[in-house]
Amino acid sequence: MPRPLRRPELGLARSWFGNRLIADASEIWESRSNRLALPAASVAVVIVVLLVGSPAKAGDSILCDCWQRVRAPSFAGDYPIDHSNSAAAFDAARGQIVTFGGTTFIFAELDETWVWDGTNWTKLNPPTKPPKRSRAQMAYDPINQRIVMFGGFQQAVGPLYDTWEWDGTNWTMPSSANPPSLGGTAAQSPFAPDFGTKAGLMLGKMVWDPVRQEIVLFGGLTIDTTNFELGGSTETWVYKNGQWSKRNPVTPLPPRLAPAGAADVGRSQIIAFGGALPNFFFTDHSESFEEKPLKDQESVLSDTWSWDGSNWHRVPTRHSPPPRLGGAMADSFNDTPAVLFGGQSVSAIDADNNGVLETINGTYGDLWAFMGDDWLQVVVPGSQTDKDRKGAGARNEHFVVYDSSRREVIVAGGYTLGLPEETTATWSWTPPFGRPFHVRQYFAEGFTGSAAAPFDEWITLLNTGSSPAQVMLRYAKSDGGVVDQGPITVPPNARGTINVTSFLGSGVQHSTYVLSNSANLFSERPMYFDYFSKQGGHDGVGAANLARDYYFAEGYTGPGFDTFFTVFNPNWWPITVDFKYLLPGGSTTTRQFPVGARSRATFSAKDVVGSTEFSTHVHANGGLIHVEQPVYFDYSGMKGGSVNSGQIALKTQAYFAEGYTGPGFTEYLTLGNPQTSPVSVTLNFLPESGTPITIADTLPATSRRTYRVNDLIGPNVAHGTVVTSSQPIMSARPMYYDYSGPGGWDGGDVGVGISPSPWALFAEGYALSSASHPYITIANPNSTPVAVNVLFLFPSNYPMLKVVTVPANNRSTIRVLDLFDNREFSVFIISQDPSKSIVVERPQYFSYKGWSDGFISAGYNGTPPA
Repeated sequence: MPRPLRRPELGLARSWFGNRLIADASEIWESRSNRLALPAASVAVVIVVLLVGSPAKAGDSILCDCWQRVRAPSFAGDYPIDHSNSAAAFDAARGQIVTFGGTTFIFAELDETWVWDGTNWTKLNPPTKPPKRSRAQMAYDPINQRIVMFGGFQQAVGPLYDTWEWDGTNWTMPSSANPPSLGGTAAQSPFAPDFGTKAGLMLGKMVWDPVRQEIVLFGGLTIDTTNFELGGSTETWVYKNGQWSKRNPVTPLPPRLAPAGAADVGRSQIIAFGGALPNFFFTDHSESFEEKPLKDQESVLSDTWSWDGSNWHRVPTRHSPPPRLGGAMADSFNDTPAVLFGGQSVSAIDADNNGVLETINGTYGDLWAFMGDDWLQVVVPGSQTDKDRKGAGARNEHFVVYDSSRREVIVAGGYTLGLPEETTATWSWTPPFGRPFHVRQYFAEGFTGSAAAPFDEWITLLNTGSSPAQVMLRYAKSDGGVVDQGPITVPPNARGTINVTSFLGSGVQHSTYVLSNSANLFSERPMYFDYFSKQGGHDGVGAANLARDYYFAEGYTGPGFDTFFTVFNPNWWPITVDFKYLLPGGSTTTRQFPVGARSRATFSAKDVVGSTEFSTHVHANGGLIHVEQPVYFDYSGMKGGSVNSGQIALKTQAYFAEGYTGPGFTEYLTLGNPQTSPVSVTLNFLPESGTPITIADTLPATSRRTYRVNDLIGPNVAHGTVVTSSQPIMSARPMYYDYSGPGGWDGGDVGVGISPSPWALFAEGYALSSASHPYITIANPNSTPVAVNVLFLFPSNYPMLKVVTVPANNRSTIRVLDLFDNREFSVFIISQDPSKSIVVERPQYFSYKGWSDGFISAGYNGTPPA
């Protein structure tokens, strides 16, 4: 066994970062199952590569969680070289990781600011720089769009207690956050000498709390300015709007230096793991030489704690990473769990075989995921050589940051045992396929039918980028298995189509991940069916993000109606989901159901509420999810189906572009009030001709109400609608129709209120005079006219541009068949005046295999779902 590698003591009694051993250069490796070899085949659109063949089985799926070296080791100087103990955080407003400070291999402290854009590191030269430091804490405040840095260590000074903010251009010291000795006027600041005997903090942890919208600081070492002794912090501080405040939990976090910490967003908590007791730093002269190594080993922790905003709780996990200090964690995001990588191990070992124990410090190269109440080891260190390594390498004094723009964990810097050049490399970990594939959209609903109820499911893809987009599809089945399809190539500025039923085969209930190397990839999911003689189709838009809450204003389980909720749980752990149904009289009904890990579940509303109309609040416990509401109906002989994703937040204003009370059309507005008090509402209808029509009403508490629009505004009115309420509510627009196309197509659909935007984008569209009639409806809620560019994109050939001017407080309609016939298309709509937002929907009426219906989509418009 090699002997300990001694490094300078940095002026402390004893230093864990100055006492390292080249003991175990463990390497991470990636386990890949063989990808199913399938023959290539063409489809009726421009898809350069599409894997099809026999129905795939769950065992054929790719289950790798991939480490990839983004930047190879280099000493060229174009990104941080051998930086240890840097502070780092992801700046979501500017889409880059920011690092500051740290030390070089020879312990020179730094005052450098570097940023990572996903491909390259760039050194910045801001006008103002904080003093040199290492072991500082850093977190990003998305409300104020600033990086916040606190404390750290400087050899000439000791632990620091200053606060700095980074705005993307310069560092500033907010006066409200700093004590007078540092030029500020703060009433409080953690461990400032003006406010107590302790001064400065290093080796703590700062984490943004997305639920309570504040930065939380915990752990670390302080110095007693009276006795000049180091001690462990048991205090918890929060930073909000430029000011620090101390929290006083009933149960404090036990003292520890260099803990790992991260936000566990799905469960509304912050996680703290491990670290070391403060006595790891100090020499107790009463101890014998043999007792010290055992005490060092026992001082390193492996306990897990959670912060709920007011108190710390010990989490009794069944499994745990080994004890360590200096482990680094990345926050959870959407369906990606909080992960822990690396850190320092401490062991009492007889390294010389002389019968005397020595303190041996090693490094870890393992990756762990926190599952809400337990730990799962994701990647196990291997023993491969550097030539064919597939992991970030065991290391300490590094940083781990979740890049929410690219949806990947980034590992960089630190100290890598036996491989010093690896400290100049940058690594990413990206489930499930690794770079360059990142989740772009999710679909909760998906079904490939049965003999009794045949379904044809498609996914349409739109690439608005200037280069080809690579796409992978992952289907998560109701039995917990997954099937992967791809890679698929979609040309630039073009549209493509995937036949899901042909790929999966019949009888598969599933949800879908859409992954791509391009941020300009958008998707929709048209489905056509004969659902027990209710023939028709519906269309869903991929969700860019998951949520904890979903609100559905529309719901009906009366005669002829089958209403379902499909829930996609993409998390690595099972969850429970609460359904709260709001009934017309103000009463409510609640139920809770389990949903398995990485799977889809289906729930029938009729099984809970019987035969009634209702609105619904769906809430996930312990994770973020996606939900859709498929409905199959026979409305007065008009048969079909609809699907919608509801709202992820209640709103005081909701907009609809589509609306029509012409012959054969029956339009409703359904409003759900989950508030415990009545809510005033105003319905403002914007007709294609004439003046707006306004209706006022009051919704009772915890109730649902239905308005028949034909009765409110009269017949033959094409219009848009704005719903305004005194408190946030949920809004939807069911429509049923006997469309006067060939054969008398009939059906219906449900639209959900959206927010206006300067643009809208639709991946799906098909114009065929004999079978599919699409329209583009554009509502202008502004007090002046607005000119709008409507750009049609095709699988091949050149785009087509149409310009339409929509009058003030009015609605315009484009009949696509007036422009072209027999073409698949996608469409991009943008206001010529970016200051004027519009509302756009795409109704499409069709006969598919003789199954007639229609669907109405609001597409993408760059605003959060209403």
